Amino acid sequence: QKHLDYKKELKYIIVMRDPRDAAASFAPFMAAHSKEFIDWFGVGEMFASFGDADSIWNSDLQRGGDENIQFLKSFWPYRKKENVLVMHYADMMKNYVETIKKVMQFMGYDHPVSVFDNILEYTSYEWMKEHAEKFSVQHLTKTPVLEKGGMVRKASIGEGKQALSADSLKAFDTKLDMELSAEQKEWLLRGGPLP
Repeated sequence: QKHLDYKKELKYIIVMRDPRDAAASFAPFMAAHSKEFIDWFGVGEMFASFGDADSIWNSDLQRGGDENIQFLKSFWPYRKKENVLVMHYADMMKNYVETIKKVMQFMGYDHPVSVFDNILEYTSYEWMKEHAEKFSVQHLTKTPVLEKGGMVRKASIGEGKQALSADSLKAFDTKLDMELSAEQKEWLLRGGPLP
């Protein structure tokens, strides 16, 4: 989503990630699309233009991180509302169990320990990697959308700084300084307590 159209009767779970890392993660996802799907859907030229994280970053999809900046600005005034849960990917990676508890509490779920243990198991990287075929979108279209195992990947914090060019990183930093406050920029890039 590019813009939060806030309504008080809805609940919102917003997950943000350092946009540079998101671009680095998006590159292998794009590369995991099956040749059959690309040919069937007629998007070979578009996929060929996404050769690496930097080309994706500078495409209309990510517009040099601008999509993320504009979305952050749209939800920021609502970030402390009772019906809005904002989380950062870096924090989720640091404490996976607390993340699941936080989402359950926000949604009003009170599962017994046995169900909670199952949730932890079925949402773990290890379980998803072992059952990767369940996440590869094999039956949505006439052809498999992704190669088997193409959706499950162990990402890392900070990988975007290595994946993007120095020019892209510099332009993004300038854009952040122009568009966001210091606290917004710090939170977007690193997570931590929501200011």
